[in-house]
Amino acid sequence: MFGEIVRTLKACLDQNVTEQEQLYLQALRTAGRFTVAGETLTILFDDDRGVLNFVRASAAPLESSNGGTSDGNITRVSFGTGETSAEISATIAARATDSYALRAQQGQIMAVEVSSPNSDVLLSVVGGDGIPLKRYQNRPPSWTSQLPATQDYVLHAVSVGMATSYTLRVWIYPLSPQTGGRVEFEPGATSAIRCGALPEGRVKEYVLTAAAYQTIHIQTVGYSAPVSFTLHGPAGATWSGESQASEVYMFTAQAVLPQDGDYMVTLFVPPDAGATRYDVAFTIDSSPLPTIP
Repeated sequence: MFGEIVRTLKACLDQNVTEQEQLYLQALRTAGRFTVAGETLTILFDDDRGVLNFVRASAAPLESSNGGTSDGNITRVSFGTGETSAEISATIAARATDSYALRAQQGQIMAVEVSSPNSDVLLSVVGGDGIPLKRYQNRPPSWTSQLPATQDYVLHAVSVGMATSYTLRVWIYPLSPQTGGRVEFEPGATSAIRCGALPEGRVKEYVLTAAAYQTIHIQTVGYSAPVSFTLHGPAGATWSGESQASEVYMFTAQAVLPQDGDYMVTLFVPPDAGATRYDVAFTIDSSPLPTIP
């Protein structure tokens, strides 16, 4: 569609802008066709696997609920101090695309999901180097992966239906150590929940203290891949999580503990299963399991 693309050689001091320009130019070099709908020009590139959307300047700017700032047609996602997630609620025109950008480090795990009333707002993810990581044609509209490079990542909410509302949620997990730490219960509480993310083939360990004859119940939920676990007792006894029928990946185990001491729970994602977010719930009850006659 485009011939030779000419640009100035003036340097830009903002590295984010420079990377965005490189992504934009790469998209134009592989552009194949375009469509015009109302105030929106859509250019399809990379064999129709990517889209660029241009809106007439008089159109109203997109507002984001998380305080993100708009950079042209791309809204930059911002996180609150100490937070690892952000949520954006917006409306989108029929057959349009809203784009968001955020920067993350190599090795971090990023999870993204888009929800809409009719499930017709899909998701694509493109690295700042122009490499597509998730195409919107490949449902569902969610994605979790360990990031391949330190750079900007552009998230596209792609409408394939009528005008609608949607919510985009992003989680970025810090480069975490192998241990999940010691699980302690609030005063008077009998349960605790921990959340995190795991790459494929990796493990994370939690430790908690319990007494003999207490009943422990453990449940994990994996959102993109199974997160199984093994419970290790202080004298070497082990219990494994069993898969449960569910819309998400769920494993549970329940046991009467044989002795006082520290118990270790090891979470793991099977090789080739992909990275995933997870929740793990620990419950300890002083009443033993009922005896079955």
